[in-house]
Amino acid sequence: MQRSLILYRRVLRKVPTIQNIYAVDMTVTQMRSALSEKFRINASCDNSRVVDMLVSKGEMELEETLLQYKTK
Repeated sequence: MQRSLILYRRVLRKVPTIQNIYAVDMTVTQMRSALSEKFRINASCDNSRVVDMLVSKGEMELEETLLQYKTK
């Protein structure tokens, strides 16, 4: 739970940077609400192994996005 909350906060802090890098056609508020919805989808997961896997994947996605490995 703690790791997912830390990831959630990191992602929300990086939203303006991601918006500038990829020239996203959404406002920062819209992007944050969309990301919040993605996190809420998996909020009911109780299995710690699955939560760890999802957090690891989320951290990798954030890192790849910030390093511009993703396409625009």
